[in-house]
Amino acid sequence: DWRAVHRGFLGAFRDLWVSENSPLPMIEEAQQKGKRIFITGHSLGGALAQLCAASLCQRLIIPTVYTFGSPRVGNRRFVKALNNFLSDELFRHENNNDVVPRVPPVLFGYRHAGQRFHLTANGKILKNPGWWIVLKDRLYGRWKDFGKPGSDGAKDHFVANYLRALEN
Repeated sequence: DWRAVHRGFLGAFRDLWVSENSPLPMIEEAQQKGKRIFITGHSLGGALAQLCAASLCQRLIIPTVYTFGSPRVGNRRFVKALNNFLSDELFRHENNNDVVPRVPPVLFGYRHAGQRFHLTANGKILKNPGWWIVLKDRLYGRWKDFGKPGSDGAKDHFVANYLRALEN
């Protein structure tokens, strides 16, 4: 049910999916050849990757999805449906204090899908950590960044900082 998805993300996805540059024919051809399908994206690209995966699941094509700093895309119905198809194939990465994964707000009904991988301020990767562990790590990350120029939440969103965090 596409009504369970943020309208802005859905509009951007549809613009891409039905354009002359749509990746769908290439994906279908690769799938017919028995190739495994991987989808990845950072930030808005992560949101679009999830919508692409949802559309492919409707076609019974099950991709593996990696997102980095992705916003929340849909409500509980969307997340439940996506997780039913991709429970072991959707890997969502969040870098310490990155602000983008916190929007749109949970208060408005938006949720995250997939397995969560939290990249800590100390360079560790935690799979599906509890809220208390994440809170302590975010406070520590803010403390480590105290007095440095720029916002820790914005800096943690830079794709270069995701790459640096994942190199460890």
